[in-house]
Amino acid sequence: MTPSNLCVNNSEYVQSFKNVAKWVWEKTESAYQHGISLNEETITGMILLMLAEKLKGKGLSVKSYTKAEEGRKIKKNQNTPTGADWSFWFQGRDGKGKELRIQAKRLFASGKYESLDNKKFRSQTHQLIKSSQKVGAIPLYVFYNGRMNNINPNFNLSYCCEAYGLSSLLDRNSLGVIESDVIDRVCCELIHPIHSSLTGILDISINSTNYWGCAFVSAHLVPKKSKPTPKDIPMIPWHCMFCSAHGKGGEQSLPEMVIQSIKHLYSNNSSEDFSERLWSLDEPQPEWVGLLNSLNDNGNERIDQKLKSLGLKGVALFQEI
Repeated sequence: MTPSNLCVNNSEYVQSFKNVAKWVWEKTESAYQHGISLNEETITGMILLMLAEKLKGKGLSVKSYTKAEEGRKIKKNQNTPTGADWSFWFQGRDGKGKELRIQAKRLFASGKYESLDNKKFRSQTHQLIKSSQKVGAIPLYVFYNGRMNNINPNFNLSYCCEAYGLSSLLDRNSLGVIESDVIDRVCCELIHPIHSSLTGILDISINSTNYWGCAFVSAHLVPKKSKPTPKDIPMIPWHCMFCSAHGKGGEQSLPEMVIQSIKHLYSNNSSEDFSERLWSLDEPQPEWVGLLNSLNDNGNERIDQKLKSLGLKGVALFQEI
């Protein structure tokens, strides 16, 4: 049995996002140990810098911009116009792209997402979904993790294993002889090495747990539970956005690949009938993309004003070159 569509063509993207997730996991763990609080904004800023460095010269340009601290006038408990912290635009060589509106949350040392308190969280999620619908953007939550001992692997494994025709691994009654190298080559590397008897327990590999340092989920799929734990959320590692197994393989553009991977997550875990607009590449690029591309030392005011009007802390452009 051989998987037919691994992420070979996108290995640079996948590996870069894995390395960043590993860094987030390790720094989050270190912060726990030293009693230091790393906020989402600090983590996101470092992530974007690392991605820009790691992907330089590898077919993907990363440009980002963070609004000046003094320019933010949004009160602590005031809803932002978008419900998002960040806007990411993934653009192919043909100029078409897709916007992801992202709300970032970190895992606290308690093992809970403490900032997802009930009332504020529900309002924020509602605003994120509604604002995204207006512009055809995909609303996501990205979680920064560490010490994630209570994750439920079976939910997440079903996503990746199905993509590669390995879903039978989740059915203990139908486990057959599968070569160990096939298991090792699964893109997400989420499966514990299985013995030849195939009677072992599926679990998260010790060597790949830190790839969960950055994980994402659709805003539609985040539970309404106050202060949830990782076990409550059907998230997957964010490098899975670059999985080519859900579409046309190497023929996919960057935004097509991202869309198909997220679409698979939606369809696999929700009975809701989402508008095709969510998966379309026909939406015009956000105004901030043009402002970011023409940015210079003296031209920050216009993009600052745009981000302020959207309530965003920052933006990032991922562009195939």
